Amino acid sequence: MARPTKYKVEFANQAEKISKFGATDKDLAEIFGVDESTITRWKQKYPEFCMSLKKGKDYFDNKVEIALAERAIGYSHPEEKIFNHGGEILRVETVKHHPPDVTACIYWLNNRKRKEWATRKAVESEMTISKLPEGTGVLVVPAVVDYEQWAEMAVNGNKELDRKEREFDKKNA
Repeated sequence: MARPTKYKVEFANQAEKISKFGATDKDLAEIFGVDESTITRWKQKYPEFCMSLKKGKDYFDNKVEIALAERAIGYSHPEEKIFNHGGEILRVETVKHHPPDVTACIYWLNNRKRKEWATRKAVESEMTISKLPEGTGVLVVPAVVDYEQWAEMAVNGNKELDRKEREFDKKNA
């Protein structure tokens, strides 16, 4: 017989509120006194829990996205500065400006305009080798390389394949 669940209907509402502050599944597990795998099961078993969690996480993700966008383009906000002028406290309303952040710009563009701004371009190629000498093994190529790396690997790889093919031909002539 299975153990009774610790899940309570009010957990859905609590999970949404907690997730709005950036809580992860691991955080929720700690707060509810269960394992992280239990949170995963609750998401599968209780649709209201899953939807509440999604709403809370979406809310926080949107806040982060807005903050990143603001960092990328710069932003201003009101600020109160406090001065001591001859023993008298002065409170002055000012506007603080944060200039655009280059790292945030790059991150945003690499993710939102990947084709135009990706720092590394994926190169897809297909090779057909008609004769492969015994014991040569498998050629492993990184999934993502830039054009210069790809061109260098192609030149060096072709030279090596030509050399092995000549050796093979000599042995089997």
